[in-house]
Amino acid sequence: MSYPSSQGTKRRCCRTGRELKPGDVYFAALVRTEEGLVRLDFAPEAWQGPPANAIGYWRGRVPVPARRRRRIDDATALRLFEQLEQTAGEDHRLRLVRYLLALHLMRRRILRLVRIEVRGDQEYIRVRHTREKTREWLVWSPVLEEGELRELEGQLDELLAPLLASTSDGHRAA
Repeated sequence: MSYPSSQGTKRRCCRTGRELKPGDVYFAALVRTEEGLVRLDFAPEAWQGPPANAIGYWRGRVPVPARRRRRIDDATALRLFEQLEQTAGEDHRLRLVRYLLALHLMRRRILRLVRIEVRGDQEYIRVRHTREKTREWLVWSPVLEEGELRELEGQLDELLAPLLASTSDGHRAA
């Protein structure tokens, strides 16, 4: 159940006026006023205990908005992964997409890591289909920093957006 806040739509400390951002700890009190019940939010540094007219109070954390990710279905992801084997060639970006798809398919337990192989100064992962054990693929494995991985995931989402739109409504992509 939610109650009207005295601060409007953004959470602000009712004493200091400081905006309470996602992830911030806060204290809240539900108070009775002439207009009815009102919620008051307080920054931790401004909390001096519940107001005298408080019905209840609590400590909380401003929720961090969840980034809703669309999922590609397993069959489409596998088909795209297989197609990229033929078309990626030396295109760095497509090879990265194929690598991310391999990781996605391993997380979904469609593919399984067989081994890591080193050829020259390049590292590859050998993956196998979990049901069709004779199907194996060699996938180039880049060395990525955490920030690069997040950036690539965002690029993958952009690349797949039209495909996701066509598969999320029940129609299968070609």
